[in-house]
Amino acid sequence: METILITALGGLLANALSGIVGNRADAAVSTAWMAIVERLKEGGRPVNHDLQRAVWRSFILALKTICDDCVSELKIKEKKDVHDVRWLEQKRRSLDEELEKIEKAEYVEPSLESLQEIELLLLPDGTLVQDRIQAIKAKLIDVATRDGEPPQCYKEKAANQLFERMCAYFALEIKNNQVVRNIFEGQLLAQIDVRLQGQQLTVQRIETSL
Repeated sequence: METILITALGGLLANALSGIVGNRADAAVSTAWMAIVERLKEGGRPVNHDLQRAVWRSFILALKTICDDCVSELKIKEKKDVHDVRWLEQKRRSLDEELEKIEKAEYVEPSLESLQEIELLLLPDGTLVQDRIQAIKAKLIDVATRDGEPPQCYKEKAANQLFERMCAYFALEIKNNQVVRNIFEGQLLAQIDVRLQGQQLTVQRIETSL
């Protein structure tokens, strides 16, 4: 998972930026994006480690809700699959364990490849490259479903809802995690004076878009 955290971060931020500007594509969008990418490259451990942990937490929390939803759905069925329920409950326990390890996790330096993938998420005209976003989603789904034989409900929800649930939890990280919020305000967005749809790119607009 650690190897795709920064790439996943790029996907979350690109998705938020797309939500802010809609179908608009121009130099202003591209300028804002490249400024953010450059600051991620220069962020080093103090910045990127906290952002990686925020993405990881968002991933785990999204999967926990998927497990909970699936268990609830299965338990109301007359002929519930005991094996599936057992798998989901075990998966949720393992996710709780992963959540506890996040703060102590070692820092993984972003690879040049992952940083280049982020840079290429938007074209020079500011257009979001949808197939690259889909590739990031596919990587996250692969990580989420590679453990044993997941129930069909879990696989379907992971395939259709994982990224969107991650976006929601990452928005909460920005809103409620002061360290992450400070990174956005003091590192990623500071002094980026680019007007998008008549408004400056702000932390609040990113939260809302996510």
